[in-house]
Amino acid sequence: MKSIWIIISTLAIINLLGIVGFVGWLVNSGRLDQDRIDRIREVLTEPIAMEKARLAEQAAKDEAKAKEDAEAKRRSGTPESAAEAIRRHRDELEAKEALVARLRQEVAQLQAQLATQRSKVDADRVALDERAKALADREMELNSSLQSEQFKTALSALEAQKPPAAKQILQTLIDDQRKDQAVSYLAAMGERARTRIIAEFIKSDEKLAADLLERLRTRGVDAGSAATTASAGDGGGTPTAP
Repeated sequence: MKSIWIIISTLAIINLLGIVGFVGWLVNSGRLDQDRIDRIREVLTEPIAMEKARLAEQAAKDEAKAKEDAEAKRRSGTPESAAEAIRRHRDELEAKEALVARLRQEVAQLQAQLATQRSKVDADRVALDERAKALADREMELNSSLQSEQFKTALSALEAQKPPAAKQILQTLIDDQRKDQAVSYLAAMGERARTRIIAEFIKSDEKLAADLLERLRTRGVDAGSAATTASAGDGGGTPTAP
């Protein structure tokens, strides 16, 4: 126990001598005097948080004092020196330029964002248009195929009818404001069947028959023989050869 105490005491004395020697070196080298010792003591006695609060309070007081002095100087009518005026104008100009630069940067960023959003919207619109077109083409193709099959079936059934019955079916379409569809059937059927049906129209309504013949002509269908057939029928049969 005594040996341990001797060791501890010896180390403490060595540390103390080291500290004293270091302090002596600071004093002899001109790095430490009484004024610095007092300032170190003040720094160490005040907590950091209190020091920051004190400095912030002092800065606020200095700023307020500077504003009060400037306001008092303005009210007193003390003329501003040329150097002060130049400095003030330069500071104002620099502040305005900084504001303009910041606003330009913000505008550039907004324009870039807008351009990005616009590109995305355009790309989405193109994709949507392409998809809509593909769907429309597909729907048109399906409708065309379906209508083609239905048209062929209806045409076959119509050609199988006797001329008066076929004429009545087409008359129903015409009465339902579907004259173009009736003309389409007439244009697609065989010449013999078409001639007989047109002849039936000529017997009942020459004006309607003439309109149908004109519509067929505009589609490139020659239905003129129907009028000859109907005329022959009205004359009492086939004319006798001389």
